[in-house]
Amino acid sequence: MERLEAIGIILIVFGILGLIGTGYSYTLGTASEIQRVLDDSSTILDRHESSIRSTGETVQGIGQPLQLVGKSMGDAGTLINMIPFVSAGDPLVDAGGIMHTIGSEMDGAGSDLIDTSDDMKTLAENLSLLSDDIVVIMNMAMMGIGLMSIMIILVGVGFMEIASDRRERVQLRRDIDELKRR
Repeated sequence: MERLEAIGIILIVFGILGLIGTGYSYTLGTASEIQRVLDDSSTILDRHESSIRSTGETVQGIGQPLQLVGKSMGDAGTLINMIPFVSAGDPLVDAGGIMHTIGSEMDGAGSDLIDTSDDMKTLAENLSLLSDDIVVIMNMAMMGIGLMSIMIILVGVGFMEIASDRRERVQLRRDIDELKRR
């Protein structure tokens, strides 16, 4: 077996393996599996986004009234302390300040939860776009591998044809030399 013929056979084998691998990937539906996983992730994020948004709105809704109640308690304590010889309003002022701080923190936490839900919604939309893009990219890659495999097979056949032509040429030379001797 000539070296060119061996190279041709190796290339043909690699080309066939590439075609089998491409077909196997299409059969398994690798791209559609990736798309399904990303779509599922997007759906989960969408579902939790609405839950987190409503929790954030609820916490924010509780925080604002607590701020007002805390401010009112502090004001009430200040009014009680305005009465001569009475300092009973100090606990109300302290409790009002604490309640106002708690209300502010709850308002901030609710706002953060709403921002988080907005980020989750954006992430879900981006995952949906990415899943479509991945399918296109995977299909293009599979087509490219398939085409390269076909090219490798054709190059391998070309090498085998060259080796065959060389053998024919050598045989023709022998035949011509034999005819010349006669």
